[in-house]
Amino acid sequence: MSPWKRFWKSGDPFIWLTGGALAFSLLMVAGLVLLVLASGMGFFWPADVVRLTLTDGTVVMGELAQREAIPQPGAPAGTPPRYRIQVKQGNRDLTGADFIWVEEARIAKREFPPEAVVVERREWGNLYGVIALVKEGERVAAEGPQAGWEALQARLPQAERTFREIRRIEKKEIGAINHAQEKVRLRLRSLELRGVTAGPEVDRLRQEAAAWEARYREQEAALAALRQAPEASVLIAAAGGREKDLPLSQVVRAYRPNA
Repeated sequence: MSPWKRFWKSGDPFIWLTGGALAFSLLMVAGLVLLVLASGMGFFWPADVVRLTLTDGTVVMGELAQREAIPQPGAPAGTPPRYRIQVKQGNRDLTGADFIWVEEARIAKREFPPEAVVVERREWGNLYGVIALVKEGERVAAEGPQAGWEALQARLPQAERTFREIRRIEKKEIGAINHAQEKVRLRLRSLELRGVTAGPEVDRLRQEAAAWEARYREQEAALAALRQAPEASVLIAAAGGREKDLPLSQVVRAYRPNA
């Protein structure tokens, strides 16, 4: 028997093939993990905020999302390529769109201002701009990007605690009271359907309903006090001369990626 046939009959080639396939599979898994990590890092590592001044004086601020070549059908051979960039400008309540395309040829100036701030909101997505001032109720607590940033950071924890307390009362306290009141109402209705409209059980249930109503009024008063307390807010100067006065209760977090 030839050495080649003995080699195949020994089973060694299949062992090597299996090992190679396993190694290839592990490399593919490792590559996939690296791809997921590379794609996901953008969610954990804040992107720089760019301020673009266009040739017509328009100002755009936000995060660079992507860059692509502009199709030029019918262009003669040798025509230089043209590119455009997509900017995540946020400020959806001010601009009506989260993203905007900008042709690179229209960009007169690119800046990465250290005072640029990104505010993650509970509604309407990110807000991009520069802090103009911070207010405590109607009183101006700080003005300017740096003083405003320090005042904002000092007040955000209290605003978060107040927001969580309001949500706790709404969801837990008042929610539990409403559930208990509904159970009492259903028991009273059940007695009524059986023709029982008076007696010890009815009196007890009515007293229980009154007690739950009193607790509901207490929680409503606590909720009203939290909502009516003077609330801090931040005035953000967005691109294009627009401004947004934002209560801190609507802020999830704020950061300055360029600083």
